[in-house]
Amino acid sequence: MFDCNKMFSRLKDYQSMTFEEEKYSFLIVKPNGARHFRTYVEELKKQKYTIIGFFAIRDFGAINIALHNTKKKLRHIIPINNMFNTFFSNYAILILVAKSHISYDDFVRELCELKVRVRNRFKTPELAYVFDISTLINDQQNQVLKIIDENGQEVSKSDMNEKGTFKVYWVNSLHSPDPDVNVTIWEMQILRQNGIFEEENKIPDNLIEAIYRYETFTFVKDM
Repeated sequence: MFDCNKMFSRLKDYQSMTFEEEKYSFLIVKPNGARHFRTYVEELKKQKYTIIGFFAIRDFGAINIALHNTKKKLRHIIPINNMFNTFFSNYAILILVAKSHISYDDFVRELCELKVRVRNRFKTPELAYVFDISTLINDQQNQVLKIIDENGQEVSKSDMNEKGTFKVYWVNSLHSPDPDVNVTIWEMQILRQNGIFEEENKIPDNLIEAIYRYETFTFVKDM
């Protein structure tokens, strides 16, 4: 059985880790990533990562805020959390991974590159989200969202006609730490403090198979 306490004890002195020792990090598949969960796992296996375990995140919104808790970042995180909870769910899955015979710096860099590469595989250039964050974060800038045609004329639209504070962006479905060892360990500590690595959150194999089949994270609700 994997010993989480032993892992964190070793991370306190990660600079003394040998080349041969396993290095640790994680990916979080967000609520909108359930359809692609199997693909993410298969890609990790293809790239020779050891998957130590899958852990349920039952309140992704709280974890997302904990990992991005600055005023600037929360301008993006709060509306995204609201969107996830409205259209998908508040459930996510953390994949704890390891790899040996690699430096920690190279390990976190490679994992971040994998995240970007797999994100882009499912990127939809024809689809993005429009958020009015004026009420969500109490920031009314009286902006107006307009569609302008090639002749400079405004095109009418059925929604988003009130003044507000608008953000337009594509929302990805995969998180990993930035390619920095200290950031990686800091985020893992935040997750530990929030109880994510507790044994009760370890997802059994039969539920992982159900998630593969039905492409939903709802199964973690009844663990």
